[in-house]
Amino acid sequence: MAKDISQLDERTQKVVRELDNPHDSVHPYNKCKVTSIGHTWEMNETPDNEYINIRHGLTGSYFKMMPNGDIQVHSPSNNINIISAKNIEIKTGTILDTDQKDRSDRMDINVIGNAHFLVEGDTHFHTKGDRYDKVDGSYFLTVGNRLNLVSPDIGVLSEGTFQLNVNEMKTDGSRITTKVLSGGEIRFDLLGGFIVNQISPLSGTISFNTLGNFEVNVGQNVNYVVGDSVDFSIGGIGFGPLKPSFTVNCALGGISMNALLGASNFFAGGPYLDVDCLTGVYLN
Repeated sequence: MAKDISQLDERTQKVVRELDNPHDSVHPYNKCKVTSIGHTWEMNETPDNEYINIRHGLTGSYFKMMPNGDIQVHSPSNNINIISAKNIEIKTGTILDTDQKDRSDRMDINVIGNAHFLVEGDTHFHTKGDRYDKVDGSYFLTVGNRLNLVSPDIGVLSEGTFQLNVNEMKTDGSRITTKVLSGGEIRFDLLGGFIVNQISPLSGTISFNTLGNFEVNVGQNVNYVVGDSVDFSIGGIGFGPLKPSFTVNCALGGISMNALLGASNFFAGGPYLDVDCLTGVYLN
């Protein structure tokens, strides 16, 4: 009965066909011994077809050294176990072609199913060239202790949501820039405090620049402690005489302005300075 190898990958199909092909072995160059159950020990010295073949008769598993020096180990029905008390060293290739990297393809591993790696010690991977990892599904990374990333340049591109859930987050950098595209926003939902602390007075200027509106809604107090001066420069573009450019409204409480040293100046460029009070104006 012919073997059905249609479900095997192309490389394995090629190997099986080569086994079934006698390669025109010529007696007496081909020395072969076959047991009653089909175990085969074969030493072929036919010119241009020299090979060594050891084959299991019941399962078809074999170990074969090919004429060109290739070594094939095949277990078509079960496992291949390699156990070493010390080291297992695998080296492939001799010369690296950096101009045409495809010519340096040396190892292909195709696992039809799941793959599990258990390393009871440390794991070290050293790639002298580029490294590409592609995951068609989800990527889960679980670290028991500490995760360190060291790189001169790191980029993260996410077309969906990028989320960080941390107990404490620290960011150190000489220049940190955040750019929000048109229609987006930056939002902080706080259950605690928000502090901007400039450690050195010579570190630079803290600036807020907006071409649109700037709104601050505070449920309790606003305290400003300024060491030098406070300047408000208001353009007032587009405002008429019925809408002032600068407005202070207090629903409850008073407005206090105290100049302990120096003077308080009020200047109105128009012809009038209006002061409206319900109970009077007191000048002390």
